[in-house]
Amino acid sequence: MKIRIPAYWILHTAWWLLYVMVLFGFQPWSEVMRENFPDASHFGGVARIFFTGSLFSAAAVALFKYTSLRKLLFVEQVIVAGFIPVIFMFLSHTSVGETVFGQWFFPGIRELIAMAGGYGIIGSVVLFALYQLAKTRKQILTYEWCQLGGWSTFIFVYSFVYLTISTKQHDHFFNTLFLDAWIGLAVTHIMRLFIIQTGLLKLNVQKQIIFIITSTFLFALVFAFISASLEYTFEWESAGAGPKFHIKVLANLLACFLFLTIWNLIYLVYHFVMKSREEQLDRIKLQSTVKELELKTIKAHINPHFIFNALNSIRALVDENPGRARTAITELSNILRSSMQAEKAETTPLEKELNIVKDYLALEHIRFEDRLRVEYEIDEDTLDQPVPPMMLQTLVENAIKHGISKHVDGGSIKIISDFRNNHHELIVQNTGKLNGTYNYDGFGLTSTQNRLKLLYGPKASFQIMDKNGNMVEARVLMPVENT
Repeated sequence: MKIRIPAYWILHTAWWLLYVMVLFGFQPWSEVMRENFPDASHFGGVARIFFTGSLFSAAAVALFKYTSLRKLLFVEQVIVAGFIPVIFMFLSHTSVGETVFGQWFFPGIRELIAMAGGYGIIGSVVLFALYQLAKTRKQILTYEWCQLGGWSTFIFVYSFVYLTISTKQHDHFFNTLFLDAWIGLAVTHIMRLFIIQTGLLKLNVQKQIIFIITSTFLFALVFAFISASLEYTFEWESAGAGPKFHIKVLANLLACFLFLTIWNLIYLVYHFVMKSREEQLDRIKLQSTVKELELKTIKAHINPHFIFNALNSIRALVDENPGRARTAITELSNILRSSMQAEKAETTPLEKELNIVKDYLALEHIRFEDRLRVEYEIDEDTLDQPVPPMMLQTLVENAIKHGISKHVDGGSIKIISDFRNNHHELIVQNTGKLNGTYNYDGFGLTSTQNRLKLLYGPKASFQIMDKNGNMVEARVLMPVENT
């Protein structure tokens, strides 16, 4: 029968072996241990810390695994784990705790066991939390990374300054440093929950400033009071040799207020930037949605307008030439099929658009017969250039409605497609005259302008003008796309 050991417990044992090795086997901690706690430096002392710490941390991990603590955020689990060395220290400073620590471990080193074992248990809980996150593939929030990274940087910077620059020795420097980092992590997390619950970020700037200054001062006072109280309780600050308690609180208050002010500024600036970014994205999405709806609205107007004119042409043939009317219906179905496909895209190749126009002109030729003459001047290189669907057909339709149909003898239509000054130039010329400024009444030409504006902005233009006295020219300029 194979015995399967869960992966975490292998990591757990490896963590404690590494922790004890670092605690007693490497410089500079080993020298401090041997100098201040000689009884703990031999194998028996190391073994007791290893086995006792492993036992307590296993119990702590089980507490996190089988209770609602496992549902907490990663940063909240770290905060809860931080209570462990604090509880150890409180117990070690009671008469019962002093007896237990003195008998089970070594007389006079209760503080070492409490803090060293506590830090090891914190590491076990954090390792377990990371293991669970990796196993469930749950992501750590950006806020949590910033919190843990920020307070870890706080520890690193102060440790570096103390070990390299500071000349004043402090017997409990690292204990005090880790304790302050844990209190800072807890206080700032609670402060964040307070900001969210009170809706501070939704207030105007003036109220936010007043609210932030007031709340920062109150939380800094709590931070300073807890820190000073624990240091005096754990005898890290001597009541006789060190500053008085209220002086210590005031000194801590100034530092805490500075740290929390910086924390709040970073937090508020981050949320301000993120809020501005979200609002900008929302505006872009809204503009895109409006643009899409406008294009769909324009297309919805274009197709009924085109169908109405085409059906009028077919209706004229029903009595005169039923066979040709049937052919015209087939041609109309081809046009409708093409227009329905064009409905799905904002642009279509010019070649497809030309096919629709040719089918439409074939229908109109039934009505006008020899009165309608068509000429094409198409640069083949422009056939793959994208154009708005049904736009060319709309211009041709308007040319027939306002130009050819107004003349008894009919007239001609010329369609030109070419490149000019890095633009795709599309021209529809028809027999007729504008008679001054052209009236843009009717949906066709208005839709052409609107679609060009929506799709290309200022890069495209549309003009309609008289040419050579008896011709009207509709000119469209669109940016060239490399295909």
